[in-house]
Amino acid sequence: MPRRVLVRTVLFGLPLYVLLCVIGWVIPPVVGRAVDAKTGNAVSGVAVTLEYCQWKMTSGCGDVAGRTRTGRFGWFFFPGAIAWTWNPLELFQSSWLALNEGNRGQLENNGGSSAGIILFRTFFDPAKSIANPNYFPITIMSHRRGCTTTWEAACREQSFVWGFSIALMPVLQHVEDCANLRQLRLREGCRELNTYLAAFAHVDTYEEIQKGKQLCGEVDHGALSKICLEQLATYVANSSAGKAVQPKPESIPDGMFPDSIAGIAVMKNKHCGPREKFSGRIMCAAGYGAATPIRKDLVAIYIEGWPGSAKSISPASWRPDYIDNAEGSVSAGVWPGGGKFLHYKGPMYESLFWYSGEKHVEVLFYHPISERNDFVSYYMQRYPSTLP
Repeated sequence: MPRRVLVRTVLFGLPLYVLLCVIGWVIPPVVGRAVDAKTGNAVSGVAVTLEYCQWKMTSGCGDVAGRTRTGRFGWFFFPGAIAWTWNPLELFQSSWLALNEGNRGQLENNGGSSAGIILFRTFFDPAKSIANPNYFPITIMSHRRGCTTTWEAACREQSFVWGFSIALMPVLQHVEDCANLRQLRLREGCRELNTYLAAFAHVDTYEEIQKGKQLCGEVDHGALSKICLEQLATYVANSSAGKAVQPKPESIPDGMFPDSIAGIAVMKNKHCGPREKFSGRIMCAAGYGAATPIRKDLVAIYIEGWPGSAKSISPASWRPDYIDNAEGSVSAGVWPGGGKFLHYKGPMYESLFWYSGEKHVEVLFYHPISERNDFVSYYMQRYPSTLP
C-alpha cells in the first residue's frame, strides 16, 4: 500500500472509527479472562456471548455480536462488531457480555438475562439451564449504571479494558464459604446467590420445604425473597405433580371429633387430609347427624390448620358462599365465657367461625337444632377463640 494512501487511511479512518465508537455504532474488540471468584484460578470452557442493544421502536432490543468459549487459561476474544443501520429509529444504546448463560431463547437488555435465568428459569427448564452448573451466570455491563434495574449479584459493571478479568461466582455447598472470597465486594452477592439456590435443593418433605422458605426469606428480606417464595411454590407444585405416590392423610387428633355430642353421633366421613407440602395446611372435617337409612346431616365441623398464619378477620371479609348466601348476613359476636366469633345467619344455614391460634374453626348447622349451644360450647372450650 502506498505510503500516501496509508497516511490518508490513518488520518481519516482513525477519527471516523473513534467517532463511531463514541456514538456507539462500533463495538470495540474485547479480550478478557474468566476466573473463579473464590480461588482466582482460570475457568475454561465457559460460554461467552457479546451482545448489544440496538433499540427498535417496534421490538425492543437485543442482538448477538458474537459467541465463544473461554480457552484453557480462561481467556476469550471478540474482534468487535459494527451495529450499522440505515433506520434513524434504530438507536444503539449499549453492549454487554453474558457468561455461562446456557441456551436462552430471548435476549434481555440492561443486564437482566443472568438474573432472570437464576430467578425464573434455572430450576424449571433444563434446556435453558446454566451451561456450567459449578458457576452462576453473570452479565457484565460496559457502561455505568447498567445494573441498577436488576439483581446486582448477577450483574456487574466493568469496563472492557484489554485483558480484564471476570470473577465467576461459584456454586458452594455451604453458604458460609462465601466469606472466603478473595474480593470483599463480591461476598454479599455470593451469599445471596447461594442462599437462593439452596432454597430449591430439597423439597421432598414438608420440613425440607419449610427450610427452603426460611432460606428464601434470608436472600434479601425484600423483593428477591418474595420472588424466591413464589418460585419455590411453583417448583414444589411441579415436583409433586410428577410423582405417582400420593401423600398420606394426617391422623385425627384425639378429641377433635368425639363419637357424639349431645347425643348426636358423628358420621363415618370424619377425616384429616394430607398436609400440603408448601403451606403446611391440614384440613380436617366431620359431619354429625341422624344414623338412619336415609342419612341426614345436621352439623358439619371444619378445622383447618395453617402453621404460622394466625390472622385477623372482620365480618366484611368473611362471607361463606352457601346456597342461601344472598339472603344471609354476617355479624360479630361473643360466646358466653368471652370467645369471639363471626356469625353467619341465613334462611337455612347458620355458621360460627373463629381462629384458635393457627387453626380456623367452623361449626356449620344445616338446620336449626336444640343442641346448637352444646356443639359450639364443646369446640369453644377445646379450641378457645383468639379472634381479635
